[in-house]
Amino acid sequence: MRRTCGVAVVLGALAGCENGRPAGGGDVGAPSDTVAFEGVGDFHVATNPNLGRRLGLFARQQFELDARGRGPAAGLVLGVARYGAGRPGVGRYALAPLDRRRPGGRFYAVLVRPAPGGDGVSTFLSTEGEVRITRSGADSVAGTVRFVGAASAGGVDRVVAEGPRVVVVGAFRAARWYPPPEGAVPLAPR
Repeated sequence: MRRTCGVAVVLGALAGCENGRPAGGGDVGAPSDTVAFEGVGDFHVATNPNLGRRLGLFARQQFELDARGRGPAAGLVLGVARYGAGRPGVGRYALAPLDRRRPGGRFYAVLVRPAPGGDGVSTFLSTEGEVRITRSGADSVAGTVRFVGAASAGGVDRVVAEGPRVVVVGAFRAARWYPPPEGAVPLAPR
């Protein structure tokens, strides 16, 4: 399975804006629609102090899961992450905004979807909600999410105060991603 870009990389690269305004359309302040998601992807657990410093976090471990939408959810990407703790066990976990000052193992989520009109993308960050891990093993993680997402203001921890909101409801499953050995040369596509 090919690795998608990590949650932090996606958010760092995508401003979540169109023409200087929050992307995504919708009513200001209140959730404008419900986004149904079903997808598959990959996850990794790592100790990466360099990423932590770049994000302003000092995490001992990080857990990141990226899932690509299937069926009606094609084109969507769901990311679930927590910094300061490893792979989660089976259970329910609160989703919240990322707090750079106190990452402390809290989960946050992001939904990236094509912007209205197909010009760019809209990025929504969790403000409240829950992730439920139904399966957690060394090689696979599965679960469900339900969260309110606010339009990103151009980073991993900033939302547009009076911008569009969506409710995200969905399910995911992911296989562990193993990085290629150092010095490995990727195979050319045929």
